[in-house]
Amino acid sequence: MADSGILASLRDGILVADGAMGTMLEAAGMLPGVCPEPWNVENPDAVANVHRGYADAGAGVVLTNTFGGSRTKLERYGLGDRVTEINAAAVDVARGVGAPFVAASIGPTGKILEPYGDATVDELTDAFTEQIAACRDAGIIWVETMTDIGEARAAVTAARRSTDLPIALTFTYDSTRSGPRTMMGVTPEAVAAELGDVAILDVNCGTLDVCVAALRGYRDAGARANAGLPRWEHGRTVFPEGPADYAESIRPLAEIAGVIGGCCGTTPAHIKAVAAVIREG
Repeated sequence: MADSGILASLRDGILVADGAMGTMLEAAGMLPGVCPEPWNVENPDAVANVHRGYADAGAGVVLTNTFGGSRTKLERYGLGDRVTEINAAAVDVARGVGAPFVAASIGPTGKILEPYGDATVDELTDAFTEQIAACRDAGIIWVETMTDIGEARAAVTAARRSTDLPIALTFTYDSTRSGPRTMMGVTPEAVAAELGDVAILDVNCGTLDVCVAALRGYRDAGARANAGLPRWEHGRTVFPEGPADYAESIRPLAEIAGVIGGCCGTTPAHIKAVAAVIREG
């Protein structure tokens, strides 16, 4: 494994992750609806400032600005031929700010696998392989916000095909009467059974209660559990709490999670408050 430092840090205690990227870039002048990934090349200082803000706030790991960096996503903006350029630049930018660890953010392709959609496993694996190969200089591959086991498996397969880096995998769950489920109906227990051999098994983009329930599902299934923490309101991801309230809300996670950070809407101020709460124990 090329970089086990981040895994060693988890054995020493909770690792603080960063917060939002897209909303921070919008605050820096990026227009809503614009593809953020080209900013790694066209406005790298703005991206670096976001990473630096989180690192200065106490984040031990920053995620690259590559969530939508697969060919299938970039093609929507006429950028499909720039996958390697954009992703490699993102890793370089993140590595330049001096954070302890850099994670390559790998988000969903936006495609739905057969038989419900028209995408094949090979197609998604190839798309992930191209993207992840360009991120090989990161410290860990961070496959995030997954809802479908087949797509997640394609990403994990691609990561193992392209690099020897450790892999983090996060799923997004909603609350249902029968417990946490992804929009594709996947349970935490099923994820742990199918993909529990990754280095870090994670949760993101869900309410606190859903995050805790999903983490317990992982734990009960014998998987490692780690978490990022967003909030849902009116069908969209937001963060209504200020930094202090947000940091207080993560205390229940600190009992079962190895990684705690933020998602959409969080800022360096939120992460600084989280880091302070974690230091207090």
